[in-house]
Amino acid sequence: MAKFNALSILAASLCLFSLLSFASCVEYLRVQGTVYCDTCRAGFETRLSENIAGAKVKIECKSLITNEITFTAEGVTNETGGYNIRVGGDHEEEMCEAVAVSSPRKDCQKLDPERDRGPIVLTRNAGIESNIRYANPLGFMIDNDVAGCAEALKEVGFRKKK
Repeated sequence: MAKFNALSILAASLCLFSLLSFASCVEYLRVQGTVYCDTCRAGFETRLSENIAGAKVKIECKSLITNEITFTAEGVTNETGGYNIRVGGDHEEEMCEAVAVSSPRKDCQKLDPERDRGPIVLTRNAGIESNIRYANPLGFMIDNDVAGCAEALKEVGFRKKK
């Protein structure tokens, strides 16, 4: 009888261990960030910047060895300009970035070359316990500055170049 109980406990433990291993294999990460319109064409967010609803964003990973794209996932920003993209797998051996793709705003469609992409760590082997990875804000530039930009830039210690 004692042999049977020990065997049962061992079998149950192996099953539980297998289930836990399987669960960790199917877990995923989430990349969260925002997309904004640089309404002052400053190259960074100001108090006059506006988040963009309906902007397209993608997560792209490339092999560190071949530089070939190994993974992509796409998303669209919500009404507050935020996105939340699910990423499966572990991308420890890859360089991953959040990339701004397009803006629905007719007056703000030019990608900001300094804010159109940003690196993200998409591995569980980096000491980050959370499944959420936060990306830097991604930006598009407005065609013409809005009123009040000179004051907004002055408030943060910048002067706009003419």
